[in-house]
Amino acid sequence: MNGNFPAIDNFNRFMDYLAPHLVRSGFIRKGYSFHIALAETHGLINLQKSLKNSRTRVLFTVNLGVISRRLLRTLSNNINDDKLSLDACHWRQRLGWLLDVPHDKWWEIDSATKVDVLGSQLWEILCERGIPMIKHYDTDRSLLDLWISGKSPGLTRFQRLINLSTLASELGNLNLLEETINELVDESAGKPCADVARVHIRSLQNIHKHE
Repeated sequence: MNGNFPAIDNFNRFMDYLAPHLVRSGFIRKGYSFHIALAETHGLINLQKSLKNSRTRVLFTVNLGVISRRLLRTLSNNINDDKLSLDACHWRQRLGWLLDVPHDKWWEIDSATKVDVLGSQLWEILCERGIPMIKHYDTDRSLLDLWISGKSPGLTRFQRLINLSTLASELGNLNLLEETINELVDESAGKPCADVARVHIRSLQNIHKHE
């Protein structure tokens, strides 16, 4: 063995270097993703390979995500492992946007890359920036506060309002629920999502109509 690995082999060696660090921190590996169960949410770290990769070069980025188990159960009627994907996340952020100079960061691996050096560097960033951010959103209340502020990384404004109104209903915050429903009506007016909004609002109102 002379260390002259094709890029994909070196990428896999890099994953094998990084994985034990995440496992010791409570994550479970599933392919190129790592999952962790938090208080009321589920955290996700996903390494996404570029479509522009070749035999000599692998580009990848790191996606972070958080899934509210309450929202997944309420809106999807399911909380199976096959639903715990990046697409299912209620908060999503690429690790590069948490760097000192925020940008859409893609790391590169070729046959000469020292995977222990790159792995150590990425692990340090995850420890300092990525994992604390995921763990910050360990409760539905933390997601609620984020969406009340108007921010919703990884979501559209419509998705934010659907999620916010659902959590407001689930947590019994009726004043917030009413405010969010009004925003949802305005946001969806005249758009293809209007029917979805009407059905969603009706279901929430039916839950609380006798309160």
